Amino acid sequence: MALIKLTSSEINFYKNFYEKRLSDKYKNNNFFKSIFKQIFEKGNISNKQKDELDFLMKNGKSRYETKSSLNESDLKYITKLNNFTIKDDGKLFYKDEEIGKALMYVSTYKGIKNIHLAEIIINEEKRNQGLLKLFMEELIKYSETNKLIITVNPSDAYGVNRNTLIQIYKKFGFIENNYSDDNFLMDELYRLPKSSLNEEKETTYEYGCLMMIAELKSWNKVLNLIDDNDLYLDESGKYGKEKEPHVTILYGLHNDVSLEQVKDKINNVKLPIEAKIVNISIFDNKDYDVLKFEVESEELNKLNGLMEELPYTSDFPDYKPHMTIAYLKKGCSEKYINLFNFEKSYRIDFSKFEYSEASGKKTIW
Repeated sequence: MALIKLTSSEINFYKNFYEKRLSDKYKNNNFFKSIFKQIFEKGNISNKQKDELDFLMKNGKSRYETKSSLNESDLKYITKLNNFTIKDDGKLFYKDEEIGKALMYVSTYKGIKNIHLAEIIINEEKRNQGLLKLFMEELIKYSETNKLIITVNPSDAYGVNRNTLIQIYKKFGFIENNYSDDNFLMDELYRLPKSSLNEEKETTYEYGCLMMIAELKSWNKVLNLIDDNDLYLDESGKYGKEKEPHVTILYGLHNDVSLEQVKDKINNVKLPIEAKIVNISIFDNKDYDVLKFEVESEELNKLNGLMEELPYTSDFPDYKPHMTIAYLKKGCSEKYINLFNFEKSYRIDFSKFEYSEASGKKTIW
């Protein structure tokens, strides 16, 4: 986790905010407690922590509590499970019987769709009847079907001890958040759909593909320039930002092309492969736009030629290496074209191969 060393004046600024402006609600929130503890005890902060804290200081609320931080077109309130219905006033019904209150919605945050369970209250007279268990089972089934993460912040504001709630959620497969930089979530607990854990194994493709992975430490800085509201995501939450910078050598290798055959072809290639990023451009698709860096390299061209000696099928007669940055909604890509100054090229090295077989098996070396 990359850390930013704070100056004494910056630490005093955060201390003043903590003591004079921060409400008890956030002082008692585990996420923000961990941030301020790190600031006061160690004098540093991560990029993610700073981003979330700056948002709180500017808006007076955390991201999930501020609807303006969400793209309303991507915000979908869940009002119906199998046996449960949530009315417009928040009242929760089991079949035709009112049993409490609930609020939950599907939103897009950091390019990933997830369900946020903002509120679930079972009326006192309806408790200990297994209704919460049944509600959670139906919600989990919904998340599994749609391959969505569920997030929640347990609270003792409604008469149930927060630590007790945490243990209850854990029984349903929720995990405590460690707030690492690799974890985009800011909620205390989250649950991954089991289907997503095996998705990579189950995914199959029409053809095999050889790619090279780039050494680019600044890739996250590039992705942070893309507004999450501009991202194109399908119903399963796929597409969005390209998290691993890479260039495709050849897509279209036939099913009978083995990993050994691919390795034999490139056995004498010396790594890393040097290339240049020379421009940023858009590939127009029917459903979305692809924002990409154009790449030039004689070595990449040679690799493509070697792969074309193996059985393959392709609709593209010319090889034009590129690195996809993000998949964007139609009409949202033009504003990113001038983000970078391409009066000069930028060197980039590719040091690893990745071969995805048609079966879905991936090998990196």
